[in-house]
Amino acid sequence: MNCTLLHVNSADAMENCGAALGAILGGQDLIYLRGRLGAGKTTFARGVISAYCGAREVPSPSFPIVQFYEQGARRLWHFDAYRLEDPDEIWEIGLEEALAEGVSLIEWPENLGDLLPAGGLDISIDWHDNGRTLRFGIPEKWAGRLDPFLAAPGIGVTIQPDNQVTTNL
Repeated sequence: MNCTLLHVNSADAMENCGAALGAILGGQDLIYLRGRLGAGKTTFARGVISAYCGAREVPSPSFPIVQFYEQGARRLWHFDAYRLEDPDEIWEIGLEEALAEGVSLIEWPENLGDLLPAGGLDISIDWHDNGRTLRFGIPEKWAGRLDPFLAAPGIGVTIQPDNQVTTNL
């Protein structure tokens, strides 16, 4: 798995970064969003969902645990596994359907343990005094797909040969 780092300095930049990723999604893409409370997972997801499905309001899925969005043939499920008492609950709230029929965004994927589906784009968000650092764990099936995202206006990243990328947004 390759790794790419981005540094984001504001909530708007975090949402714009998510929107740039949302613009390249399709099929049955799977994205994991990791980070402590308040790291910006839902802000990033808001950008992804707005760009992919055109949703104007994107509430946190913390209490309903899953939110569903649809625009034409585009379908996206936004899961928040933080409050799951048992990882098996993820199947009861529609993960199997989501994986088969659209894009799945999973916040707190570590709470699914061995039930976490393989092959997702793994995004970890670290919060520090100067903003956020997003670490993208890029599985082989995503190789090359992030190039348009990284080249999007406002992202301005050039991929280095070792795929260790640092930029400021």
